[in-house]
Amino acid sequence: MMWSNIGRIGENRSHMELLPDEWRSTDSTREQRRRHDGLVLYADCRSTNLGLFAGLLFFVTTTIVVIVYYIMGGSDECVDVKNSSYLNNVYESVMHAVNILVTIAVSLFHV
Repeated sequence: MMWSNIGRIGENRSHMELLPDEWRSTDSTREQRRRHDGLVLYADCRSTNLGLFAGLLFFVTTTIVVIVYYIMGGSDECVDVKNSSYLNNVYESVMHAVNILVTIAVSLFHV
């Protein structure tokens, strides 16, 4: 949907909330000047910080769990090997559950 409307500013100008008000007008001189200026795209990036930091937190947590898993799994004690497998299974389950919940939230609420 998004890619099919890129470049169709003339058709969709009246209901594009992200364009400044002066760009929504249908003045022909503005249209001619705009064509010579090139295509200007506006994007709503209000939630990007949340997504970037959530992804970074997810990555750091995964890295820590993998390091702990390999340290504990390389140990000679049977208890450490069992605990490392348990830690890996728990974190993997949590990771899948978070991914499923986020996918459902995005599909239902268009977050």
